[in-house]
Amino acid sequence: MDINRALLITKDRIGNLKEFTPNNRSEVYIVAETLEYLEFVEKILEKEKEDEQSRTLEH
Repeated sequence: MDINRALLITKDRIGNLKEFTPNNRSEVYIVAETLEYLEFVEKILEKEKEDEQSRTLEH
């Protein structure tokens, strides 16, 4: 999977989770932890995309 596709999927999942309405306390924690994780992954992917673009410009 390339970075752009991974980033697109990650952003989509973040959006879906932000719209999700938890039905119980357990789901509240799961959504919060999953959002935290996905936002972390999103930052890594964005940084990797920037680095990849920088490497392309150097060559």
